[in-house]
Formats: sequence, C-alpha cells, structure tokens
Amino acid sequence: MTDATDKTGPDFIVPAGVELKDSGVNVRDIDPALQSFLIVLGLVHLHLFNLPVVVTSGKDSQHVGSSKHYKGDAVDLRISDLLPAYQPAFLLALRVLCDRFHLAMFDESYAPGMGHVHVEIAG
Repeated sequence: MTDATDKTGPDFIVPAGVELKDSGVNVRDIDPALQSFLIVLGLVHLHLFNLPVVVTSGKDSQHVGSSKHYKGDAVDLRISDLLPAYQPAFLLALRVLCDRFHLAMFDESYAPGMGHVHVEIAG
C-alpha cells in the first residue's frame, strides 16, 4: 500500500497526444490530477489542432523558489506551436479542462521567451 501523499506511484506513461519537450521533462512525478488532465488534454489537442500538446516542464527545470513545479503540482504547456488564430481556442479548452480537474492556469505566453501556459493544482 502506498501513502496517500506519495506521488511516485506506478510509472506514468506519456499519453497519446502529449509530447515532452525533451527527455529532461519529468511528468512521472507530477500530481495524479495533473496526469489525468494530460490524458484528456492530449486527446482534445489532437482532435482540435491535429498536433500533440507539448509539455515544456513538469517536476524539473529552474523555477522561482516558491514554484509548485518543485512539488510536482504544476506543468507548463507550449502554446507557441499553434497558429495565433488557434491560440484562443487552446486557452478556452484549457479553461474548461482546468475547471473540470480543479486546476488553475496562467497564460505566460505574453512574456518574452516564455511561449507557454502554466497549469497547477489550485489552492
């Protein structure tokens, strides 16, 4: 039996419709709610845009000291791969899915060099 706070359960296999930016992106150790979110988001993204959604960061990389990434409670999703005309549809789909999975999202794509949306466990 695993502890309810243990986030290192069985290996999480990157679902259909989801790609990792590179091998350094860690989604294995993210919160199970975020893993479930990625399963659904991958399929939605494939159907809407005919492209996989790209996770640029999970429980990895460099972030501000208080970042939820360090606890496995956040992921960053690339938006810059989409045509500008499709980006509002992506944000709307994220908003709906974030509500469903009790997540918060922050569009950081406007900041120079960012090109992603941050999604985290709400609260």
